[in-house]
Amino acid sequence: LYNAYRLECDFYDLELKNNLDYKNASLLKGFLTDSGNILSARISGNCHSCQKRLTSAIKLSRTMALIEFCAH
Repeated sequence: LYNAYRLECDFYDLELKNNLDYKNASLLKGFLTDSGNILSARISGNCHSCQKRLTSAIKLSRTMALIEFCAH
């Protein structure tokens, strides 16, 4: 059978899994759409655990006002 799921996500390829932090706003903005929505794991190519860490980092960064909630 054909496995449609990727085995490794982009964070493993870029060795950024340990650097995924809410303070790294420039990295997190790359995973947002123009309107400010978080890209899904299917589009961004992240595995489940990295997508959960990315989502929580983006939400914390929004709370700390490092990233806008919505783009104007």
